[in-house]
Amino acid sequence: MHPEPRACIEYIHINHLVAFGNQAGIFATMPRPRKLSIDQTLSLAKKATSQGKKIRAIQLYQSILRLKPQHPVAKHALLKLQGNPPQNQETQAATPSPENINEIIILYKSGKLIEAEHACRKELHVNPRSVTLLAILGSILRKQNRTEEALSKFNQALQLKPDFAEAYNNRGNALRELGRQQEALDSYDKALQFKPDFAEAYNNRGLALRELGRMQEALDSYDKALQLNPRYTETHNNRGITLWDMGRLEKACDSFSRALQLNPEYAEAYNNRGNTLQKLGRLNDALDSYDKALQFNPRYTEAYSNRGNALQELGRMQEALDSFDKALQFKPDFAEAYNNRGNTLQKLRRLNDALDSYDKALQINPRYTEAHNNRGITLRELGRMQEALDSFDKALQFKPDFAEAYNNRGLALRELDRMQEALDSFDKALQINPRYTEAHNNRGNVLRKLGRQQEALDSLDKALQLKPDLAEAHNNRGLVLQDMIRLEEA
Repeated sequence: MHPEPRACIEYIHINHLVAFGNQAGIFATMPRPRKLSIDQTLSLAKKATSQGKKIRAIQLYQSILRLKPQHPVAKHALLKLQGNPPQNQETQAATPSPENINEIIILYKSGKLIEAEHACRKELHVNPRSVTLLAILGSILRKQNRTEEALSKFNQALQLKPDFAEAYNNRGNALRELGRQQEALDSYDKALQFKPDFAEAYNNRGLALRELGRMQEALDSYDKALQLNPRYTETHNNRGITLWDMGRLEKACDSFSRALQLNPEYAEAYNNRGNTLQKLGRLNDALDSYDKALQFNPRYTEAYSNRGNALQELGRMQEALDSFDKALQFKPDFAEAYNNRGNTLQKLRRLNDALDSYDKALQINPRYTEAHNNRGITLRELGRMQEALDSFDKALQFKPDFAEAYNNRGLALRELDRMQEALDSFDKALQINPRYTEAHNNRGNVLRKLGRQQEALDSLDKALQLKPDLAEAHNNRGLVLQDMIRLEEA
């Protein structure tokens, strides 16, 4: 058995299979107000007070105190106004100024997360009950991978404003990142209860449903998002991934293509489209798609790795190695690229180099079942059967339903002349995957060696029923018939 490459769409890298509309309006930049002097602001605050616009007055006095914390008139007026706060919790504290919110958003969008956090906390010190600031701070913390802290901020915002749809959406994103998918789903549903036309929540709901294995419901959620916003490119991409999961490859390809019509520079969609084309056997088209992804993101490591897989299938081995090496140049801890590089080296019969590559993958990810399996295949081809057997057992320790590892384990046991154990291993592979043609063939071969010719013949016939052009099974069947002295049928 040849090792299978890992396409990144199959083995999910969450950072490349998520939507980007997660902040759902929180970071829409607000128009900058014109600059006012302290005296002008004081005049406006007094006017707002006389007109009964208490919240506006508080906001204006607070803006004065930010510039001049000990301003006596502003300080006195603010204390007087806050001495009888409104009953509505949402508006109990003044809304932070649009200018200050804008400054925080600009810092966030430019990647200056520490500065954005500092500015947001400073603003919250003045406006501790601002749900907008709490939601923004949650998003800033989440961007820093401080997900539990982010969740706490979203929860605080929702305590103050229980119908805050955007906070429910962002809370769902945090919960999903923490692996709490059902709670995330509940949070997205709550967002949609308060905002039924919230396309981002439908999109993110689809992500949670997919992670729960509820593919058709995920697809329905993406379709709802697209009814609300037909130009939502990330949803077209996520819909394509779910269609891939469902085995509907042509439809998946259409979804990725639609995303690319809307955003011709969407590198992730090019990568996912390439994976789909590769699985459909359209290798040159897949290669073009990966190249396009790399045109728009020259450091896209998954695209380099997937491109290497396509080049390998096209027989362009040195170019495949170069592509894997490029992926590892940008991401030295990329276990999948080391595994795929090992597969190419194995096909080039550079078995010791392949073994080194698999070992590197396993140093990075000791639970990488495919790398354990591929390492075992290489060790078997090097004649190191007991080590190969240990490698297959390691793969099965982490993935007990890994049919390929049971089949390969059986081959190693056969080489060690442990025929009954080999037969048990092939049987286990077939319990997991009854249509595994190579396992039926290998089982028949072992049964022949055990002298159980009729059972061997039945097993080989099953392999040929599933794959009529399997030459090895035809050959083994002839040998069994010879053993049964049925030379005319052989």
